[in-house]
Amino acid sequence: MKVLVIYCTAFSYLPNTKTLEDAKDITTEQTPFGYFLDLNINAPGFSLARIWASL
Repeated sequence: MKVLVIYCTAFSYLPNTKTLEDAKDITTEQTPFGYFLDLNINAPGFSLARIWASL
């Protein structure tokens, strides 16, 4: 099972019924407003923030 955690209030308006076929096996959870998570993501390659900052 794949699990994706996204903390961003900008996505709160997206309905749960509008899922993509590629994402049908991914479980999503929504955190309550004001709830913070400390995430440590170890992923290979450059961070998107560094790439964006260099543009």
